[in-house]
Amino acid sequence: GEDAGEDAGEDAGETAGETAGEDAGEDAGETPPEMSEEKIAAVPSPEGEEGWAGLSSCPLNQVQTQVPNQWRSPRTLEAAEEPTLIYVSPDGEGDGASADRPTSLDQLSPSSVAYLSLLPGTYNLDRDLGEIGSRELVMFSPCAASVIVNVDRSLSLENREWVILSGLTLNKLSGNPTVDLLNFRSSRRVSLEKSHIIAHGGGIAVSAPAVGGLMVRESIIEGGLLGLLTTARQTELRRLWIKGFHRGGLLAYDAEKLPQADLTQEPRFNIDQSLIASQVLVEGGDRSPVVGMAFGRLDVALDQIRINKISKSQDKPLTRGGVIAFGSQLSGRLIEGNELQGAGISLFSSVAHLSEVSLTGGRPAIYSRSVVNWPRI
Repeated sequence: GEDAGEDAGEDAGETAGETAGEDAGEDAGETPPEMSEEKIAAVPSPEGEEGWAGLSSCPLNQVQTQVPNQWRSPRTLEAAEEPTLIYVSPDGEGDGASADRPTSLDQLSPSSVAYLSLLPGTYNLDRDLGEIGSRELVMFSPCAASVIVNVDRSLSLENREWVILSGLTLNKLSGNPTVDLLNFRSSRRVSLEKSHIIAHGGGIAVSAPAVGGLMVRESIIEGGLLGLLTTARQTELRRLWIKGFHRGGLLAYDAEKLPQADLTQEPRFNIDQSLIASQVLVEGGDRSPVVGMAFGRLDVALDQIRINKISKSQDKPLTRGGVIAFGSQLSGRLIEGNELQGAGISLFSSVAHLSEVSLTGGRPAIYSRSVVNWPRI
């Protein structure tokens, strides 16, 4: 009995030791990457759920080696064509065929299609990217905290069929008030994901005029005269944090129909542009901004929205405030406004269906009327 017990104990000990050693070896061989800090803020959410906007944590100093299907253009999917990745580093001198032989942004040759995997580092972009991926341009990394692109000019990504930016920190160094940071004018499909856009000085941080479809998700847009301007036919915003802007956070409108709109009539018909915003935080900060969100001739759906710190304008107090809508259809729930010095929600010749709304500081909280002429912002 004693011998059997000793043998069983020895066997159990050896087995446990071997298992622990194997586990430790596996753990040591697969050390998880260091993660970035979260840059998120809370937004209103249904009971029992958690709503947030901004940048979640991501793996630092990693390299993206594959193109996810959702980033591939319809053309490549229909043709069953695997996009060719070009690896880029801040000072690369290779051909870009692998992460061991990266090229640089300054050395890229003109092309109609470009899928660029950016290696960790700080880039100082001194060139225009107009001829790089002139039809399809995808630039990405696994983590915005690892890839910082400094520019002192407008980054114009115009007239393309397909544009995706993901995992980038784009930093405008110049304070020139006439220079927009990121311009997607007349591109057909645009997606900005998991990125931090920082526009020092004036101009517009992200501008998307005459775009077919615009998607912005899990990102931060910071600074600029305006945070985001869009006249896209379809705009979708999810888990977006817009902050630190000078005048307005979000301006979205139909550039063709709004100037000609008959605002004496309710906008039940003849609206063909839409915007959906879910889990979005618009935060003015200390720069005395006067408008959180402004919509013109749109079909708008808002869900889990928080607007903070919008200042009062003495000359046009009713066209300044948290949410302003002109000739639009607006539906929304879980909308919260804090530290509003102008109107909370102003509706001019608009139809609105709102629920679960909380507004503090707005004077008035909600204002609605029909007008003959469009009040200028």
